[in-house]
Amino acid sequence: MERYCKYEYFRQIKSNQIDSIIKANGTRDSRSNNFSVNTHYFSKLDTLGRSISVDLDYFKFKEDDERKILANTFDINDDFIGINYSGLNSVNREVVNYSGNIDIAHPFKVFSLSYGAKISYIDSKYNIRNINELASIDEQDRFRYLERNQAVYVNGFKKFNDKWSLKLGLRLENTDTKGTSKSLNISTGVGYLKLFPTFYLSYTENDNHSFSFDYGRRINRPYFAQLNPAEFFINQNVSSKGNPFLQPSFNDNFEFTHLYKGKLSTTLFFGVETDGIGTIAVADNKTFTEVISPFNYYTLYRYGLSESYRFKPTSWWNSQNLLYLVNYDSRITNNAIIASEVINFSYYLSSNNTILLDQDKTKSIQVNYWYSAPFTRNQTENESNQALNIGFRMSLLEKQLQVGINALDVFNTSPRKRISTVNGIRSTHLGYGLFSGRGFRFSVSYNFGNTKINVRQRKSGNDEEKRRAN
Repeated sequence: MERYCKYEYFRQIKSNQIDSIIKANGTRDSRSNNFSVNTHYFSKLDTLGRSISVDLDYFKFKEDDERKILANTFDINDDFIGINYSGLNSVNREVVNYSGNIDIAHPFKVFSLSYGAKISYIDSKYNIRNINELASIDEQDRFRYLERNQAVYVNGFKKFNDKWSLKLGLRLENTDTKGTSKSLNISTGVGYLKLFPTFYLSYTENDNHSFSFDYGRRINRPYFAQLNPAEFFINQNVSSKGNPFLQPSFNDNFEFTHLYKGKLSTTLFFGVETDGIGTIAVADNKTFTEVISPFNYYTLYRYGLSESYRFKPTSWWNSQNLLYLVNYDSRITNNAIIASEVINFSYYLSSNNTILLDQDKTKSIQVNYWYSAPFTRNQTENESNQALNIGFRMSLLEKQLQVGINALDVFNTSPRKRISTVNGIRSTHLGYGLFSGRGFRFSVSYNFGNTKINVRQRKSGNDEEKRRAN
């Protein structure tokens, strides 16, 4: 799919004085395909409830991405000065994943136990080419990233009575990675062994009130594209590249929730993110160049309140609404990055509505809206953004055929302006062009076979790997 993009870069040589403006126009031609296979086996071992399930998964993602950029320089009167950059960035990447996991349910008289194991192997390959026509530069690189994960877990569940229940879990993960860039002569590797505990306690007072407290530790591995060290140019002054030394970040989350009549949910939360991954625009005020790259550079404390309310004003209208109040307290932990540490409050709200158009529930309209208030997180000031999505869904042939039409970000208001100050240099970025959320989606699905058969919905064993490939 080919998309048009536009960038503007303001070169500033003195405080509040603009020397020149660089305007870049370009196209992006991106084609990708996915192929995945899942083999699932499930067996009940006895009448006591013991069971075993096995999943074997294979996933392959391929993408050809080509970006052509022409950047021109203008003075403050918008008079043409000259061509700043003319070039092509292309990448062919392939991600292959094999994974297998086994899960065993083992109930006892006084509590229930489940345990299992998972192995995963990832092979990610990149072929990169950068052509700078003005400088007669034609650079090529091959980057390969290998990752091996092994994990074992055990969960226990105990229901003391009709009011109290407890769930405990522990997961042990071992990871080994290796990244190699042929032309840059870079080889990186890391290995780590980590524990991830979980705790969940619930109390049901009556039909109107229930309470729960839970704690969990989670790992957030970087996307594969974030690890690629090849440089992609927007113009002669601005480029972006991945970081092969990037490490996972870790989240510790605490939540206390009150549920009223199954409709109104109130949650107090507190979370700590360590080794946080963020994108930094590092500028050089001597060469007037800027490189945008991801780094592990902060610890973030996040705390606040969320309110979720689900209601049905009429028989034909369902509404799900959310208000999220949050305070960000960020601390810079990377000594190479000089940026301000801030404490900042923000909020987010959304409303998702489904309106039925007939009594048979075969036609419906979806009207969804969200708004994110301005906030400062780490070193980046984020302006407000919002989006309105409207869709129509229709069921045919006794509800076996589903047809959907969706208009996404109708008013093109989701791109967010970001301003960051790193190492004393202020940079402004606006996410239009390639990052616009506006779009149109048409979908058709058909259910084959007997619709009266209840098929158990499952996640595949490599959902995380699929997410990191996109």
